[in-house]
Amino acid sequence: MNKSSIFLFGAGRKCMESLEIIKKHYHVIAIADNDRQKWGGSIQGIPIVMPEALKNHDEKVAITAGIGNYAEMVTQLLKTGISSERIYYLEVDRYSQDICMLSVDGERKGEIDLSLEYFDLLGGEDDSGEGVLLFCSFYSAYPIKLIRNIKRRFPDEIISLVTNDTKYKEDLKGLVEHIYCYNTVEELTHILDALPHYRVFQTLWVESIWAFFSKKMRKKCERLNLFIGGSDYYRASPGKLEFKRRLIEVADIIGIETETVRDDFIHTYPEAKDKIAMLRYGLEYIEKEEYMPPLDERFCHWGIPEGKMVFTCAHNAVRAQRHIEMIRALNKMPDSILDKSFFVFPMTYGDSNGSYIDEVEKELEQTNLNYKIYREYMDSSEFADLISLSDLYIHVQTTDTLSTTMLEELYKGAVAVMGSWFPYDALEQRGIFYVKVDSIDELTETVTDVVEHYAEYKEKCANNRKIIHEMSSWDNMSKEWMKAWTL
Repeated sequence: MNKSSIFLFGAGRKCMESLEIIKKHYHVIAIADNDRQKWGGSIQGIPIVMPEALKNHDEKVAITAGIGNYAEMVTQLLKTGISSERIYYLEVDRYSQDICMLSVDGERKGEIDLSLEYFDLLGGEDDSGEGVLLFCSFYSAYPIKLIRNIKRRFPDEIISLVTNDTKYKEDLKGLVEHIYCYNTVEELTHILDALPHYRVFQTLWVESIWAFFSKKMRKKCERLNLFIGGSDYYRASPGKLEFKRRLIEVADIIGIETETVRDDFIHTYPEAKDKIAMLRYGLEYIEKEEYMPPLDERFCHWGIPEGKMVFTCAHNAVRAQRHIEMIRALNKMPDSILDKSFFVFPMTYGDSNGSYIDEVEKELEQTNLNYKIYREYMDSSEFADLISLSDLYIHVQTTDTLSTTMLEELYKGAVAVMGSWFPYDALEQRGIFYVKVDSIDELTETVTDVVEHYAEYKEKCANNRKIIHEMSSWDNMSKEWMKAWTL
């Protein structure tokens, strides 16, 4: 059998695991890689070359790397002078030994051989295409909060979800019409091809995977909306930002939480200027506050001693929260401060195997801090219950657009100490008070001063509650989301 010749790009683990199967379908001329140390070497007799070596050929270039790295690799190949028609994403099914080759636009040859119902976790009836289809590849509390609060206020709105995580099934049963769950990029291609035409597609982060399918998604809806979550913009590499431009260009509305983020975003994507709408998630705390048990019961339930000043340190187990650096700075505070303080670490999501949480706990064991780590997942009511006990909130992760937890802490009256690098100018302009540090090392002195003069700082926070209610209650925010979804 005559095999088509291709180049591969990416000589990492995925390539090595899949190469035997790839060779059954294609003649692999060479494997390109960015690691100079690999150039001149080989894998299974196939030479490894620099990426620039591919530009003077006509054969397809198949990217053999995870979809997370795909955006940067496509951008690099295009800048090298390789046409988009030559670039493909290669996915291997090691069980069936089949190969899926997808073009830069997510197109593939062949007919869909699986029904849309096959991917629906709810096994619902035929999809009419009415309503809004949300896109969020990973599990997050935010889609759940959004859907629950929209349905509570607009029960006739029809909402469905496309995701890569089955955990949404229990959380959203009875609230959404369909939950389409994919395991591979090929399965996502099947889903998108089989979907009817929708009124609105709404991505809840601008993920690379949605940029990969930007043309296909644009054809399937009347309105294509995006929402900038924070990490999808501020933590994206230049290559990923450029790749995501394809999605920005075809979007109708782009939701952004603050004016500062809007200005930064327009600087990167000038073409987005007239598409931006100010959108935020509402605060669950406002909804839950009146239903909380008595204060003494809350302290007992969470194992927090009464009479101590309660510090909430970050709000998840993502390494970017920089817990260890934070802990080292706080441990340098005087014993007189540490003795009357209790440090709470909510780490209920963001660390899939618990290894980072173990690192944080090991660090805490070597300190003089009185602390408790919370590992088990909490629903919105439980989390609101926990943070209701906060006197002081510390927020110094690497980047953020507008943390919902931060707003909830400010709303309930905690004094927040936060990084000056966050784009929170709009909060100050509204009159919201918080304490800024220019580096994590400054926490030692700044937090000590806050504790020593707590009543004065608390007084400065007096207006925070009213201002935040006006800008972030679900009663107000749900109307803004519906406005973005109304044609």
